[in-house]
Parts: sequence; C-alpha cells; structure tokens
Amino acid sequence: MAESFTFANFRLDLRARELYRDDERLALAVVAFDCLAYLIQHRDRPVGRDELISAVWGRTDVSESTLAHTIVRLRQCLSDTGNDQRCIRTIPRLGYRWVAPVVESATDTVGTVPVSAATPAIDIPEIRVAPDDAPDAESAEAPGVPTSEVPMLEVPALEVPAPGSRSRRVWAFAALAFVLLASGAALVTFLLRSPETPAIAAAGVPSTAMRAVMVEPAEVVAPDAWSWLRLGTMDLVANRLREGKLPTLPSETALALSGRGDDAFPAGVTMRVRPRVQRDGDAWRVRLEATLEDGRHLSADAQGREVMQATRLAADRLLVALGKTAPPDGLATPDDIDTLQQRIAAARLGGRLPEALSLLEQAPAAWRARPELGLVEARIHCDMGHFDVCHERLDALAGKVSSGKNPDLYGQMRVTQAWLYVNRDGDFQRAGALLDEVVGLKAQLAGSDALGNAYSLRGWMRTDKRPDAAMADLGQARAIFLRRGNLREIARVDQRMGIVLGYQGRMSAALASLRAADRQFGNLGAHGDQAITQMAMAQTYSQLLQHDDALATTDRYWNSGNARYDGAAGFRAWALMRKGRLKDAESLVASILDRPGSSPPDWVRADMLALSARIGMARGRYADAADLAKQARGLFPPDGDRQDYLNNGMVEIRALRAAGRQEAAGLAADRLRAWVSRFPEERLQVGASLILAEQAWAEGDASTAMASYARALAGAEHLGIPEVLVDVGSSYADVLIVSGRLDAASEVGARLAAWSREDVRAARVQARLLQALGNASAASAAYREAAALAGEGELDAAGHPSARGAVALAEQPPAR
Repeated sequence: MAESFTFANFRLDLRARELYRDDERLALAVVAFDCLAYLIQHRDRPVGRDELISAVWGRTDVSESTLAHTIVRLRQCLSDTGNDQRCIRTIPRLGYRWVAPVVESATDTVGTVPVSAATPAIDIPEIRVAPDDAPDAESAEAPGVPTSEVPMLEVPALEVPAPGSRSRRVWAFAALAFVLLASGAALVTFLLRSPETPAIAAAGVPSTAMRAVMVEPAEVVAPDAWSWLRLGTMDLVANRLREGKLPTLPSETALALSGRGDDAFPAGVTMRVRPRVQRDGDAWRVRLEATLEDGRHLSADAQGREVMQATRLAADRLLVALGKTAPPDGLATPDDIDTLQQRIAAARLGGRLPEALSLLEQAPAAWRARPELGLVEARIHCDMGHFDVCHERLDALAGKVSSGKNPDLYGQMRVTQAWLYVNRDGDFQRAGALLDEVVGLKAQLAGSDALGNAYSLRGWMRTDKRPDAAMADLGQARAIFLRRGNLREIARVDQRMGIVLGYQGRMSAALASLRAADRQFGNLGAHGDQAITQMAMAQTYSQLLQHDDALATTDRYWNSGNARYDGAAGFRAWALMRKGRLKDAESLVASILDRPGSSPPDWVRADMLALSARIGMARGRYADAADLAKQARGLFPPDGDRQDYLNNGMVEIRALRAAGRQEAAGLAADRLRAWVSRFPEERLQVGASLILAEQAWAEGDASTAMASYARALAGAEHLGIPEVLVDVGSSYADVLIVSGRLDAASEVGARLAAWSREDVRAARVQARLLQALGNASAASAAYREAAALAGEGELDAAGHPSARGAVALAEQPPAR
C-alpha cells in the first residue's frame, strides 16, 4: 500500500520518498523528508523534540540545534516561515506539530523498476583471501538445510485467546508481531551453483570481524515484468550469505531499515550489501557492492542465463571474499521452482499476501506437493488470519516431513504449529509438547533460527508459571540469535526477558531490558514490536508507581491505528485510571467492550471489568465496583495471571466491605485466601496476609490484624515492588492511625513517603498522619496534593477497612 499525503499544492509520496509541488519534484534531504513524513503521520498530536530526533536519526545524541536547522530548511521548502507557521507549528518547551489540512490516500501498487545505466566497476585490486586456520564461533555449527526469516506483518496485534492478565495482554498483542517465528520468507532456497572459478574484487576482511550484514533491496535494470527481483534478489542473497555462516539480518528487517533512505549503519550492522541485477540480452549480470562500517568496499560479479543462478554465484563469491566457505548445494530443482519461491518471498516482503497466495495456487500440482512450498502456503494463510486453513495445511504436512531427513524444516513446522495452538486454541499444553520436541532436536538443528524460536516461544509461555525456566530458555534463544546476527530476534528476546523480570519483581532490571529492546526496535523500524515493548514498559512504570512515565509511554504508541486494538487500548486505559483520568479510561473501556460487530474474548472482558471495578472504587461507587469485580472473577481463565486474579479479588472484598456488606466480604475473603494457599509465590502470600489482616480488623480481632499486617509489610519490603508496598502500607497505616498508634504509623508512613508525590494512596497516608499529629496547615497542604493525584476520583475511596474512620479524624474535609 503506497501512501501519499496532499496538502495545499504539495504531494508527499512515502513509497517513492518524493515531495512534489504541483508537478515539480523537489529536492529534499533525507532527514528533512523523514521529519516531514513523521510530523504528518503524527499530526493528531504535538511531537516532542526528543521523539522526533529518535525517530528520524535513530539515536538520541543529535543536538536540538541540528533538528531546528532541519525544520528551518523544511519550512523554506514548503514556503512556510517561523512567523507564519501554516504547516509546522512550534510548540514551546515541547517540539513541533503539523497543522496544515492533509488529505491521505493509499493506492495498491506494484512498484516499477527503474532502468538505469550500468554501474561502473569499482577499481579495487584483487587479492588472495587467506583460509581460516582457526574457525570462528559460528563455523562450529553443523551444516543444515538453509533457512530464512518470515516477514513480520507490521500490524500491532490481532486479539487472540490468550490468558487474561496485563503480562498476558502483552503476549496477546505480541502474537501477530511474532508471525511466524522465523519461517521461510522464501521458504528453502534450492541451490544451483556453477563450477566456474570465482574472480572477486575484494578488500580482505577477517571472518571474525563481522557481526551482522544487511542486504538491501536490489536495483533492477530489466522490463517491468521482473520488478519482483527488487525484493526477491535481496532475500536470495541474504539467505545465501546466512547459509555460508555469515550473520545476516532478516530480509524484513533490512527492508524496514533501507526505507530510511540514508547510508548510516544501524547498530550491530557492519556491512551493507547493495545488489544490482541487469538483463543483458539473453544473459543476466548480477553485481554485489558491499560497504564495510570502516568505509572499505568490496564487490562480487557473476553472470548467467538464469537470474537465480547468477545471483547465487555472486553471493558465493562475496562469501569467499570475506573468508567464508560457500555453502554446499541443496537438492537440484528446476530454476522455475527457484524463481517461483523468490517471487513468493518478494510478494510477502512487500506485504502483498494475496499475490503470494495466488502465485502458489497457480503453480503446478507437483510443485505444490513439495513440503517446503506446503509450509510456505500454510504460513501465508496464518499471516492472513486464516488460522483454520493454516492448521489444515500443517496437519497435511505432518506425515511428509521427518526430523531425520530434514530437521530444520521439521523444526520450523513444529514451531509454527505450536504458535497456532497458542493463538488459535489457547492450548499451551500441546504447544509446549511440540516445542519440547524441537528443543530435543538441538543437536540436529545446531543453532538454527527454528531452534532459537522454539526456545524463545517456550520461554515466553513459561513467563508466569516458571519464570526461572523462562529466563533459561530466553538466554538460549538470545545466544543463538547473537551467533546468527538476527538483531530483531535479539531485541524480541530482550523484550520478553524484561517481562519475565517484571513478573519476578525485578523491576529495575526489567525496565533496563525493555528500554534496550525499545531502542533496538526503533533503530530497526519495527514499530509493531516497539509498541508491544512500550506497553510492557508502561506496565513496569505502573508497578514502580511512576504513573506519569507510564502514561507518557502509552502516548508514544497511541495513534489512530493502534486505537482499534484491544491490547493497546487496554494498557492505556489502566494508565489513565492510575492518573485519575477516569472519564478517559471509561471511554476506552467502552470502546473495547462495546465495539460494533465484534465481541472481545473472555480474558479481555475480564481485564476490562476488573479495570471498571477499580474505577468504581475510585469514584466511591462501592456496590457497582463489587458487582463488576464479581463479573470479572467469573471470566478470568483458569491458567491466567494469578496476580491479576488476586488484585481483582482484593477489589471485590474491599468494595463489599465499603458498601456495608460485611458478611459477603468475609465469605469472599475466605474464598480468596483458600485459592492463594494453593500457590507458593511470595507475592501471592503477601496478598494472603493482607487479606487476613483487613478481614480480622473488620471483624474486631485487632491482635490477629496487627500481626498479619506486620507480616504483610515485611513480605512487601522483601519483594521491593513499590505497588505492593504502598498497597499494604497504606492499609496498615490507616489502621494504626485509627488505633492511635501514631509512632508506628509514622514509621510506616516514612516508608511510603518516597511515593507521596506520585501515588494518591501514599499521599493520603501523609495527609492523615499530619492531621493526626496535629499539624493542621501541613495536613491541609498534603490533602490538596493528594486530591490532585486523585484526579476525578474520590480522595477517600481506598476501600480499606479503616479508611473512612481515618478521614473522620478531620474536623473539616479539605477543599478539593
């Protein structure tokens, strides 16, 4: 889909990366074009300077003066000025915003291929390449069937039936970005090599110097019928280099990076390869121009009657120039099949899934019967959301592929089946069994992407039940992807590690891992993966009680495209609620639960009902909150996130008690404590102690209450999670104040003081403590600060058993 934007007498073509004034094409620097495109695409809001610098330059060490100079040049090109600001408005102390009216259009196109003059050969002296006497780390891997990565669809999510929790909501949103787990964009490329002795112009490079190679879309000088070679050649060269044990970026990642239109080397990329394919009579000429990070150049040329054959030969010559050994041939197949596979790969990389499927359906039956093509067809159906058809195709393949004859293809198939069991059926048990089988083949798979993705998916599935095992699996996956130079999958593993660390309560480490993934996804242009990471970051900030940062993080991914996805909206709704913006949160909840033409799965409904119950508590509508929490309890899946289930149960008990339904609250507390007793997690045991403390206090058993509160507070401090500590401490402090134990209350209040400017519960404790100590003026100021944090909520709506009694100590409620 080629996007264009029209404003005044200008037209911006994103696919062609061109700006026109009337019919005149304007020369625009790369960074200026990217600034213009980003501002127009985000015209619904102001864009901060830091955000714009990160988006355009891909790093944060660019000065604001450089950005300002770029904006000035851009305004000059648009006949705008700093005084008029008809297009780009300066937002003081923030950044810029696009304000001119824009008409957006999208047209379905298949790009034309420019016909250009032949590129002159670079005059580099030919040298002999010394053999590798000491093989590097990746050369120790056993040879296997060549693989390639699947083009990740840049749609943030489809809602899938995954368990209902905030950590699992990240999982659900990640599902489509994970499509389809290092499957073959070109499938398996069957190799035909010429025995011709290679003649290479090269600058010798030790093989150990390479970290990751990026192959860019090819320049094609040929009739339009060969336009698919732009991406097909790119993918074939990348596959061939990867088969030669040269770590190479996935084609879909390279495609996103090349769209920036500059010559900068992304983080981790040490060589850029630019293919050029030219039809010369009855022959094809292929030239690979490679530029190293240090500025050196090398090239490899080949020609032949078949374009695929010439491309493979050129890639082999480039490998030899880099001190690598060209991979052995695969099964010999007619070049027409090879061409078909690359055409399919090109269509998938370009996001033209119907075209890829049509190419397959028009192929001879004998070709379609090959298991390699069968797996590609299954994955295309999965890409398109045709899960049942994908399942049928995979079942049909199961009897044709064996782990003994083709372990890599077998591993890819099993990992895809596991992904499908999770996202179509929510069947984690069957998925886990398949992944265990793939991991059991690690000797045959020898560090392939199929093995890496099996570890990654299995680790992700173990997040909340076996976090230590999850970290071990993710560590194995990361090591594999490091060896293969797969920067996108490395970032994805960092993302998942951050989520697992958060579940373990290691919030600072979680945030560091998520920030690393966020930066890398931004560098790679992987916006869907970056949005998922930002949701996990928002959740982590909330657990740290950094509510401003949590909401600001959701601002980064929030746009009209993501607004229609339940996961994106749900995370933002929780962040809004915690900032006291209850109306905005309720609006998003309604958009999820009442979306026309669709009904969200139970886990989504459970999460949104739990949020609605929290909003009801904040408004002081306790009866409504209790009913909503009860509804949510009935929808939580049995294998869902236990912490979310506990939190919702606490809301239900507190709401019942605040509504005067003491007997019902006691029964709910007994039920929740019995449930918690089944699990050993420390965080759940802290919750059990808090339930008992509040229940005992409400029933007049002060001795049991105080002992349980002390046990809960000690456990919360050991966990070190601010959200848990403040929830326990604010309830405990209320009871101590009402009991007149002000010294003990002051000690608890001191432990919460660090968050009194961030969280309404901690702020309310400080105000009540000051009031009880007789410092009326300081108490009044503290109440005003707490009221500001409460936002649209009621200041006294904690639902703790003594909260209303604590406020009753005030002779006069503070002014709102």
